[in-house]
Amino acid sequence: MVRAGARDALVDLRAILGVLRDPDADPDDHDTDEVGTAQRAPQPTLADLDRLVAGVRAAGTPVAVRDELDGTPPDECGRTLYRIAQEALTNAARHAPGQPVDIVLRGAPGADAELDVSNPLPPAPVRPPGNGLLGIAERVDLAGGRVRHRGPDGGRFRVDVRVPWPVVPQPLADRPTPAEAR
Repeated sequence: MVRAGARDALVDLRAILGVLRDPDADPDDHDTDEVGTAQRAPQPTLADLDRLVAGVRAAGTPVAVRDELDGTPPDECGRTLYRIAQEALTNAARHAPGQPVDIVLRGAPGADAELDVSNPLPPAPVRPPGNGLLGIAERVDLAGGRVRHRGPDGGRFRVDVRVPWPVVPQPLADRPTPAEAR
């Protein structure tokens, strides 16, 4: 899980650096990697959360997911939520190994998508703090969202974020005609 997360983070970083080098470049263009042989994998979105959670569970961390989303967020919003969930799950496994993790998703188009990840605090610190929360805060800031709460909260460690969920216009071909709308 950590190796896959690191690889995904590197793919994200390469895309960002590519845009910084060439602002006209498409960050989603699937060029070959630096060794020139493999294509970059598509970036995960919230649709991939079940696979991520299954991997965390297989590694020994119980995870409960409650999905209260009203629909499916667009890919950019979903990618942000996925990456934050990935980092929060990695932090929970690192700092409170074996402790159950709860994930709650809420939100609707035109409002915010909310992600709340929490786990019981370990009896004693397991590892020194890293940069996971800083990375989450930076990712949320880039998405135009906010971290509502992070840190100890009633005996639990909680990361609670909100990111904008824009309304994506429906293509004209998919809209009902006035006669069909009746």
